[in-house]
This record gives sequence, C-alpha cells and structure tokens, in this order.
Amino acid sequence: MLPFNNPAAATELIRANATRLSAVFLEPLTIFGGAIPADLEFVRALRAVTSELGILMVVDEVPAGVRIGRGGAIGTYGVRPDLFITGKALAGGLPIGMFGGRRDILEPLLSPPYDRQSKVLSSGTFSANATVMSACLAVLDELESGEAHRKINSLGDQVRDALRALGRDLGVPIQVTGSHSIFGIHFADQPVHNIRQSGNAHWRADFALVMMANGILWPAGRIAGFLSTSHTGQQIEKLLSACRQALEVLFP
Repeated sequence: MLPFNNPAAATELIRANATRLSAVFLEPLTIFGGAIPADLEFVRALRAVTSELGILMVVDEVPAGVRIGRGGAIGTYGVRPDLFITGKALAGGLPIGMFGGRRDILEPLLSPPYDRQSKVLSSGTFSANATVMSACLAVLDELESGEAHRKINSLGDQVRDALRALGRDLGVPIQVTGSHSIFGIHFADQPVHNIRQSGNAHWRADFALVMMANGILWPAGRIAGFLSTSHTGQQIEKLLSACRQALEVLFP
C-alpha cells in the first residue's frame, strides 16, 4: 500500500520493491478512500517512476470515470496510464466494466484468433450486451456537448462551498474534499490529503444516521457524496439543510 499524495515516500517504496512489482494501481479521485483527489505532483511522480522502471501504471476509475469527464479523472491530469479501468457510470448506471490501454499489452487479449499458447481469453456476462452497449452510446452522446458536466460540476462547487461555509458558521471542525460532482466530509481540524487523516469515524457514522433521519440517504461509513444531472436546486437545499441539522446535533 503506497501512501497517497506523498510522492517522495511512494516513489521510494516503488524503487525498493521494483523487482517484485508488475503494476502500480492508482485511483486519481478516490471515492471510498475519502473523496480525495490525487495531487498533480503525486500522479506525475508515479508516472515517471513506473515508466523508468518498466512497471505498468494502471488507473482504476470504476466509481468515477466519465462522471468526471470523457477521459475520466486521469484525463484532467494530462497523464497517460498504461491501462485504464472504469465501470457503470459509462452506461448511465447499468452494469458494465470497461478496460483499455496500450496496444502491445492488450493485443494478446483482444485480437483474434484465440490461441491458448499466446492469447488470453476475455469474456464476461455483459460483454456485447445490446442494452448496455446502447446505454453507453447514449451516455457518450449526451456528454459530447459538455452541458451535463457543466451542470453537475457547478452543483459540486456549490455544495462544497456551502458545506465549508456551514462548518465556519457553526464552528465545527470539518474538512470538505472532492472535485467535480463528488464531495466528501471529514471530521478533522486539519486539511485532509489521504484517508488516514480523515478524522473521527464515530462522528461520521452519527452524521450519516442523522442525515438519514432527515431524508438523505447517506450510508454509514461512506464519505463520498455524488451529484447527478437529475438533482435540482431544491434538492440541494434539502441536502444542506439536513447537513446543518446533523452538525448541530453532533456539535450542540
């Protein structure tokens, strides 16, 4: 496990274990890791050291992917990985997994004919599923204009700014993370750069309970929140009102 957003320590560990490593996996915008974006310096450092040592850099964006942009979160960094994985955001929520990457790596997997001596079979329950593939095309067409991303990113900015202001108004030690349409709340009094700095987990569980009591489904232990094109200003106000009530209960 590499220390997230610590380029010096991460590259040192990779160098020390280079002969044992075939790949380094990175989630550029962590979801279950705290809705914390990777620093550009960290991403560039991983790309540089893996390229130097001949180790594959694999970007895992199963929860985020096209939610961030048509090139995923990694596309916003201007860094090209060797392999890329994403999931159901690509199909508007329908079940799908997608992977891609360098031709020389994928050629033995994808190119016909199948030969057990030199090829690896790739198959899956939803491979070439007509409904799911149609949904993928519809999503990609919808994202072409950029309007969907502009809307949900604007909502994300609005929610993150409002939560920070709420913490200041109430004098509550919270840190708000995330980017684009994803946001997270951490009960900590210092900026959060990785999940180990996330703060009080008991407060997080209690926060989720009060949120659910106020009509907002926020699973206990889940830091990240997601906004979609279906959300309205009225729903955002309901979310923020529930957040205020939850923080007032936790910090009377």
